[in-house]
Amino acid sequence: MNPSNFKTVILEETQSATSSGDVFATVDTKGYDYMVFQILSGTHEAAETSLEVLRMGHADTTPTDVTTDCTILPAFSCGAAVAATCANILPPGSSTKQNVYQMNIDLRGKKRYFAVDYTPVKQTVAISLIAHLFRNNTGDEPLTTQATTADGLRLVASG
Repeated sequence: MNPSNFKTVILEETQSATSSGDVFATVDTKGYDYMVFQILSGTHEAAETSLEVLRMGHADTTPTDVTTDCTILPAFSCGAAVAATCANILPPGSSTKQNVYQMNIDLRGKKRYFAVDYTPVKQTVAISLIAHLFRNNTGDEPLTTQATTADGLRLVASG
């Protein structure tokens, strides 16, 4: 892989989020074709849905709020139930393993800035947000959804 075709951006480095407190971050995707966006989260209370809200949106200008400044991307937004702005149901978090929520995003045809809003449920949890950006100069599709049995991987959404 050519290093100039790949970039990792750490958006939040182990921020501690309290219950019903938001973690918000943005990434500039200009010049890239694909993004693997990961939310890394510590252990959660047993049998709890670890997130109250996970919203992702995109905008032409730098957003300061996902709901007011972005076009919400339902394929990468999650909640307790499927809705018009939420295509995925959040799986329960693990109380014994780290939790990973991953979105494989085709950036072609999307707006320049991506924003994420993440709210944990009922507890304080350590959270890191990482964006891996890729250019595709070969025409091949580098990102595909694959089944995994990896410990901690809770959700993979692709689109």
